[in-house]
Amino acid sequence: MKPVLKVVIAEPSLIIRKGLLTVLKKLSTLNIEAAEVADMQQLPALLSWRRPDILILDPGLAGYRLLYNLRRALKVSH
Repeated sequence: MKPVLKVVIAEPSLIIRKGLLTVLKKLSTLNIEAAEVADMQQLPALLSWRRPDILILDPGLAGYRLLYNLRRALKVSH
């Protein structure tokens, strides 16, 4: 059984989100469960519900301050 890796992609561009999803699906050694959001209003709720192993975030979408606040709210250490 392949390990499950939960990924959230936060990116406003549909083309970039779909491209990232396509690349992730081609990683045959991993079982990837991906979720995506196009705007910051959806991101906090999705992160609380999904608790991803990896967050792929467009920093222009969120800004570094919001990313810092999300990390504190979710108690992420790294």
